[in-house]
Amino acid sequence: MLAPRTVRPHTAYELMVSNLGSGTEQFMYEIVTANDTVVGATSVEVKPKELRKVEVSVSVLNEELNSSLRSVIHDYLLPTDKPAYKPGDRVQFRVLFLLPDTKPVGQSVRPTIFIADPDRVRMKQWNGVSLSSGVFEGSFQLAEDTSFGRWIITASVNEQIYKDTFSVEEYTLPLYRVQVQSIPKAYFQCDEPKMSLKLSASFVHGGSVRGNATVVVRANYNNYPSQTKERNVWFDVIVTESSTGVSYNTTCSYTVHNAGGVTMEVLDGNEVFYPGLAMRLMVKLATIDEKPLVNQPVTVRYKVLDEDRNDIDEVAPSILSLQTNANGVFRVAINTTTSTAEVTVEGVYRNHIFPLVFACIVRRNITVDVHSNVKVDRIYYVGYCHGKVCASGVQKSATRVNTHHLTLTSSPQMAPQMKLLAFAVKEDGKILSSSIIIRFLSSSSSALNVTEHLMEPNSDRYSFNILAEKNAFVGLLGVDERIKQRTSSNNDITQQKWEKMLQSLEGTLGTWSSYDSFGSVGVTLLTDGYLPDVGFIPHSFGELARTTSTLDEDDSVREDFPETWLWESIKAKNGQTSIEKSLPDTITTWVVSGFSVGPANGLQILKKPLQIKSQKRIFVQLHMPPSIKRFEEVSVHCLVHNYGKAINVSLEVRPTMKVTPLYLAQGATENVRVSVSSSSVGVLTLEVFLRDSKGKVLDSVRQSIPVRPEGLIRTVEDVRVLDFPQQSKLTFNLALPAIEQNLDVNYREVTLSVVGTFLNLNMFDLEHMVRSSHGNGEETLLFLQTTMAVYDYLKRANLLSPDTKKKLFSYMDVGYQQLSRYRLDDGSFSMFGNLHECGGVWFTASTVQALGKLIMYEAIPVEIDFLNDGLNWLILQSGEDGSFNESCPIAHPHIQRTGGKELSLASSVMFAFVGKEFSREYKQFINKTISLLLASPINDVYLLAKTTYLLTLINHPDSARMLAKLNSLAIVDGKYRYWSVSGGDPRSSPEKRDQEATAYALLANIKRNAINHEEMIRIAQWLQKHTFAGDRSVASLERIVALEALAALAHKIPTTMPNMYIEAGGHKFEINATNRELLQTVQLPQGTTGVRVSARGTGLVLMKLSVRYSLASKNATRTEPSNVSNSEKIGVNIKKRQVENHKLALYLCFTLLKPLLFYEPELWKVEVDFPTGYEIEGQEEHYHNGTESAIVLENKSHLELVWNVRQVSQVCYPIVAIARWSFVDIVTGLLYLTSFDTKDTVAVYAF
Repeated sequence: MLAPRTVRPHTAYELMVSNLGSGTEQFMYEIVTANDTVVGATSVEVKPKELRKVEVSVSVLNEELNSSLRSVIHDYLLPTDKPAYKPGDRVQFRVLFLLPDTKPVGQSVRPTIFIADPDRVRMKQWNGVSLSSGVFEGSFQLAEDTSFGRWIITASVNEQIYKDTFSVEEYTLPLYRVQVQSIPKAYFQCDEPKMSLKLSASFVHGGSVRGNATVVVRANYNNYPSQTKERNVWFDVIVTESSTGVSYNTTCSYTVHNAGGVTMEVLDGNEVFYPGLAMRLMVKLATIDEKPLVNQPVTVRYKVLDEDRNDIDEVAPSILSLQTNANGVFRVAINTTTSTAEVTVEGVYRNHIFPLVFACIVRRNITVDVHSNVKVDRIYYVGYCHGKVCASGVQKSATRVNTHHLTLTSSPQMAPQMKLLAFAVKEDGKILSSSIIIRFLSSSSSALNVTEHLMEPNSDRYSFNILAEKNAFVGLLGVDERIKQRTSSNNDITQQKWEKMLQSLEGTLGTWSSYDSFGSVGVTLLTDGYLPDVGFIPHSFGELARTTSTLDEDDSVREDFPETWLWESIKAKNGQTSIEKSLPDTITTWVVSGFSVGPANGLQILKKPLQIKSQKRIFVQLHMPPSIKRFEEVSVHCLVHNYGKAINVSLEVRPTMKVTPLYLAQGATENVRVSVSSSSVGVLTLEVFLRDSKGKVLDSVRQSIPVRPEGLIRTVEDVRVLDFPQQSKLTFNLALPAIEQNLDVNYREVTLSVVGTFLNLNMFDLEHMVRSSHGNGEETLLFLQTTMAVYDYLKRANLLSPDTKKKLFSYMDVGYQQLSRYRLDDGSFSMFGNLHECGGVWFTASTVQALGKLIMYEAIPVEIDFLNDGLNWLILQSGEDGSFNESCPIAHPHIQRTGGKELSLASSVMFAFVGKEFSREYKQFINKTISLLLASPINDVYLLAKTTYLLTLINHPDSARMLAKLNSLAIVDGKYRYWSVSGGDPRSSPEKRDQEATAYALLANIKRNAINHEEMIRIAQWLQKHTFAGDRSVASLERIVALEALAALAHKIPTTMPNMYIEAGGHKFEINATNRELLQTVQLPQGTTGVRVSARGTGLVLMKLSVRYSLASKNATRTEPSNVSNSEKIGVNIKKRQVENHKLALYLCFTLLKPLLFYEPELWKVEVDFPTGYEIEGQEEHYHNGTESAIVLENKSHLELVWNVRQVSQVCYPIVAIARWSFVDIVTGLLYLTSFDTKDTVAVYAF
């Protein structure tokens, strides 16, 4: 019996059974879970010497599977209409759930689908949706004010999670394309005297670009006497269009081949052979561009190693001189004996060989020759495609023979590859087997065909005729080709993407050797026969790196410029349908792709996307930034393209520019700069009219650009946590805090949001963090710490299932056993064990701390001597003043070397002694080190947070004072609160130190209950965003501490399952178990300052009344401060210079003007806000300055600096920013001087 390793619920589990007896047999099959529950059963009758397929229906599979099986529910694809979106765009997406044969899943599959922002907050959710031919289609409208970054679309079905992402950013579609092509061939050879490239730049509608190009050539060259390997060469190309100054770059790589551009490919080789049977190879000789080399002499050298010899290098090679046939193919037969143990084969042609596997055209018969070293009368064979049986049978012969010929009929379901298994059984029960992979090229015909034609001459209306399988779901996507130019992300369904996913899903569980033909096709053999060992042929299967280049008038106003034209879903009821669509107003090339999912042929992908060009003889094109800020005057480009005869025209742009006369030569493009500005937030609309000399309108365009608030965007909120353990009612007010006085606020947006949780971590992501580590003790310790942190979080958040608990305990046991290997005889622990016997202070302390925690679980027996010996060894390493010095390799500098006396290392050691502070044996030692920490001035925020948490754990009387100092350094950024140490040790990541410091601060505040729940939630949400948001579920030290903090908060504020009804501001909300993680948001009138809220029900709900506003800058248009109350205390000097084209350098200096006693707030903050199109670069390199922190925000256009006036009397800071767009005359950036403690804005400067 052949049993697949993959079990897919809701589908039939396919087994193959052969009856080798002389009579008909009845077989009964059951699929049983680990708890002895039968989830599928069937019976079958098999005649003698026959092979039968058995299908066992698996309806439900929620329990744990046997460890030798793998549960895969569905194959899936998650295409979106674009890879990136701008604020205000509509996201359109589909989710395809398919069976292994690419056919749609049944109607019983009802997934839950949701979209989450970069903070992992659910923004929209669909529960238990129905599917159309296995396809779900959804959309989501992005707000104009939305979060930038990677958004996640998640589909959940039967405890399986499927994810894909898209990005939200501000961007402008490319103005033109840049292409690089090698000539005259698609590759280079090392014996050629030069490399020739064709470089072209063209507008998307075909016009040539005039400008300059810079080409940089790079190569990975080593100065060795002999260059035997093929080398890659990279061409970095930058093209700048002359009239606009717009630049784009591209990089192309080519392989320089040293074999004369020739490949030698093994077409039907195998990695196993049978002693005494000839090994047959078919080899093809061709050029790199796949042209066969006909009638070429080749040499084959091979060696045959017998069992009585050990070194194949001592074997003299046999040499064959052969010649390729008319197809560039030659055949090799190598005889073996029953004592042959190993065979090596080498083909020689200009000293290079490239083996490959066989490929045949779909819908042809496949002929397979099966050779056996013993004579048999029948061969059993099974072909597996996508894990399912796609071919099977028995090849019989009247007499026993050595060679059998199998003929298989190929089908589309076999693509892209089939794993073919052949086996025979001798009379003594000995099993003979072999397997090969047969790959398929795409067929020229398909079950999906889409054609288009223009319905009427000189019109913009197209008809699409669709031929597909009857009752198939057909999806069409048509986008502006520039979408594909600006990103390499593949958001659409393509054959390459689908095949790559199939390969990842076909991986078999466990390991199998090359001798195991059954394991190689993904099945387990259950038999009363026996498998003999066979010999092994080592092959060096390589793949040649190939480089390919893809070369891809009326007076109505054009105003429809979408990036997505077609997003159509059609049901082909009769197998044929059509749709009609009008082209949008964009002059570009539209790329139309499509797919279908049908009950018979499954997934079919349109082989070649359609390309539809919209053309116009003479037209205008606006090239603008994605948005501008209010009051800014930005220069945008208005290009006029002429593909007709020379002509005199006039150009008018409303409302900003007077009529401009132009002369357009044939084929010319002229650029006219247009200055645009707006005094209000919203949308600015431009209208462009192009007329001939008689006043006739040749082209007209109406296009809009978003206008964002200028200056500093701030958020203030009133947050309320409702926690009703039992049925309750409550009426209360949410009121917005007063906005700073003496400030003009012209932009204001008020929102009310409700969510049923404040933590958005889930066990699927957390379990991915738990990975077994190999290599050194630090990785093993990290594995154990991560496992315990995940266990604690899931337990304290009430998310720990019995199966997960069992799994995590087994991980802990493995981690403990591995960690014990790094213990030295003196009781210390070494990161490299006996290989480098150096007991590390930090590593020993962290290991002892982890083992002490592991003992508390009472699930794993831990040697108590490991703890006691480790603690005693640490005491011996202590100095007289309680300090420690690390003499072993430094793994984490910011942990082991922070503070003048390595104070961070001392605090790390103390964590190992927590709980033993009252022990007579350790009390004196602990007090000595704690006294050192308290006596030393702690200026590093990370060390302060870590030490404060340590003091709270041991209930030290000074912990309250330290915590008050720590909380005074917290940074409030809109809805978040966190601690920043980015001005510290340059050897570690500032972002990671911020995460760890914030986690320690949250733990200390939870322990002492020093802040309210709302403030704790602000900190937790910042931790989640920066530590776990996106796909960051990788184990690290800072994530362990962050997870401990979030677990502590989840325990303190239990997230009771909500069932609550809320009325507020004229809106009604319902929060329950199905939508608790969905953020429900409504926009309120601008003047709203508070709302009355009525709530009833049970559970936990978080409510926020928020206002986003901008500080007006119209009074700050000079270099003198405006709205100044205390500006005399601090002098501000702004120096600026042009570094190079499109770059601006600022040098900011802030000087104290009065004695220190006048400075009641010690911390001051400067916020620098650049105009539209500027990006700050290189800030992470500045560690030498006197600032406490330097943080870049708002898409790299906003910088915050914090410094302590009692430590430095003057702070100077350099900033370099790049201008992505040009401006008219003077543009203004803003600098805000703010008291860090009171948050009051003292002065506003313009530069």
